[in-house]
Amino acid sequence: HLDESAVPTAGDLDLRDAFCLPAFVDAHLHLVMGGLGLGRLDLSNVASRPAFESAIAHAAAELDRRDPTRSRWLEAWGWSAERWRRDGHGDPDRSWLAAARDRPAIAWRMDQHACLLNAAALAIVERTHPGLPDLPGGTVIRDADGRPSGVLVEANAWRQAIPQVPPPDAMVRREATRAAAQHLVRHGIAAVGAMEYASELRTAVLPELGTIPIRIAATLLDRDWPLDVELAAAVRREIPAEVRDRLRVIGFKAFADGTFGLRTARMLEPYADRPDTRGMLVELALGGHLEAWATAVRRAGLSPSIHAIGDEAFRLSLDAVEAAERAIPDGARPAARIEHGQTVHPADLARLRGRVVS
Repeated sequence: HLDESAVPTAGDLDLRDAFCLPAFVDAHLHLVMGGLGLGRLDLSNVASRPAFESAIAHAAAELDRRDPTRSRWLEAWGWSAERWRRDGHGDPDRSWLAAARDRPAIAWRMDQHACLLNAAALAIVERTHPGLPDLPGGTVIRDADGRPSGVLVEANAWRQAIPQVPPPDAMVRREATRAAAQHLVRHGIAAVGAMEYASELRTAVLPELGTIPIRIAATLLDRDWPLDVELAAAVRREIPAEVRDRLRVIGFKAFADGTFGLRTARMLEPYADRPDTRGMLVELALGGHLEAWATAVRRAGLSPSIHAIGDEAFRLSLDAVEAAERAIPDGARPAARIEHGQTVHPADLARLRGRVVS
């Protein structure tokens, strides 16, 4: 609780039969995205195709009532094919969103690294990207006839689908930020490490700093290369002095690979159930820029954070971090972070000393 005048003392609380503990810190989340998700269809508990289609039908009917002009997209998130494979179903396809009819619909996988589009949304995306070609660091799942099934993975989801979805306006994003903060506090989380785009911080978070009851250490998402390191200083200058204790901008985040659920996390060995692939490198790692990026971030006195889930991506991230530390040897600078860090080859374990693995 940030308002010290309103913080109750132990004498004000009835602690009989109660359990007290300090508030939690969540070291890695996406505040604005999470807040927007609270207002969208949650498919995280859907465990079968009939339940999936029923949820879409209900959400589509409700949206029809609120938006009879059918100008808004139906947006959902949280699905995972692992929940229904036992019933013989694999990845969903555009037909699973048929209940949305001619309203464009998009449903994000639980890890946000793949999205499912219905036929109407696919048609919109294909007008800009005819045939939906696979992009470097991405792929499009196709049916037996070679047509897009509706599932876009990694770079294809980010570069082809997202730009076509009408973005919520600034007020909606601000409301989402407030909703996210209240949701966190209800679960005992009082401080967060938020991975956010600078535009989200400026339009949604900064205006709400005086009202939200959490503290934020922000790591900037910036997928462009070369990196604009001045961006962090620019955002810092925009934080009002009276709420500067609520928000710190501490670094930048890059992506090295994908996720396990999609088999896009980059591994040193092929997947046991997909021997045709070791996953993929994405963005800066794919382009060979990870070392230069980490060095630029460290030179600016900021923390480089790298999304790395597979053991090869983890090794490449460590290589980049070590090279950056050799180039900028000042030990007082913020530590680098490997985000997720789910698999590490035993030969690399000793290299973790003095590093942050989230």
